[in-house]
Amino acid sequence: MSSALFRHALGAQFDQLAPALRRHYDLPPGHAVTLRGEMEVEARWSWLHRVLPQALPPSNRVEVVVHNAGVRDATGEIGYEWRRTFRYPDGRTFARYTLTRSAPIACAFPCVMDTFPPAPVIGLVLAVLVQEGGQTLVQRTARAPFVQLGKRWLPLLLPPARITVEAVERACDESTIEAEVRVAHLCLGELFAYRGWLRVVEVT
Repeated sequence: MSSALFRHALGAQFDQLAPALRRHYDLPPGHAVTLRGEMEVEARWSWLHRVLPQALPPSNRVEVVVHNAGVRDATGEIGYEWRRTFRYPDGRTFARYTLTRSAPIACAFPCVMDTFPPAPVIGLVLAVLVQEGGQTLVQRTARAPFVQLGKRWLPLLLPPARITVEAVERACDESTIEAEVRVAHLCLGELFAYRGWLRVVEVT
């Protein structure tokens, strides 16, 4: 696989994407993009800010800087690195890191897997859908979560482990994306959501 991860996953569908989405995702190893914008965070329960500080910032409306890069791991596998930094008016910052890679199982549809360090690494297999003539890209949980044990990825089939994610990104113009991410639990229902906008400010 020599191209960007999402270009590989979507095949010919990738070229249907609007320019802002292509800039966001057409990142072979060694290429990167920086986006800036503003996000609102909605949590169902206030205690989630204390229990999951690595998942969501403790403020409802913040400036966000996203740095994405195409990377290659030690085995040569291509991935897509997400670095999100939330910046508050008082100077505080909050960072979140995710690595997207190929799914460890064969799927009958375009899919990738988001992984969450630190160890044990959890992986969520996401179906990748191109909608609205390429103006919208949807990533939605499609399988039970995986856990990495050594070099193997094993499915977590117990209900308490069932987390679902839906991320919808819609191109507003050639550089701006409207984004919404919702995270839910099989038993607890929706946990939290991000929504806002991001603008591509630099491609390297």
